[in-house]
Amino acid sequence: MNYGKPTTEAIVKLLEMIFGPEIDVTESKDSLEDNVNGATFIDKDNNLVAMCFSDMPFTAYSGAALSMIPAGVANDAVKEGQLTDMMKANFFEVMNICSKLMMRDGGPHLRLDKVLEKGETDAHKTGIEEHAKSFRFVVDIPSYGTGKIGFLVT
Repeated sequence: MNYGKPTTEAIVKLLEMIFGPEIDVTESKDSLEDNVNGATFIDKDNNLVAMCFSDMPFTAYSGAALSMIPAGVANDAVKEGQLTDMMKANFFEVMNICSKLMMRDGGPHLRLDKVLEKGETDAHKTGIEEHAKSFRFVVDIPSYGTGKIGFLVT
């Protein structure tokens, strides 16, 4: 594996800076169902080297919490399966921050390439899942709710 392994401790340390110290992260054996939101990460040569997947609750709650959009608005987005434009923009920033979870000191650099909406992740997954390791977590974002996030890292 060329890139860093996301861990519960690393996720807590990184995300508590933006969501508060009450954030709770646990490893999960559950797979993330198809049709999730996500992001692609590329190396200096523009090769796909990692992906992040999140269910609608994590996407909405993290996107809402970043700019303190009310929890009720985030819950409505989860129920309707539709993010607001602000949640989408904020989720991009959350994914950009999460790039740090896959970089290690002295290791190769990666950067966020693009954020993918429901239905767009499967096409990218086939290019990486054969040679990547999978890491999955349940994240409870204070005052918002619980969602799932997963990583494929080469």
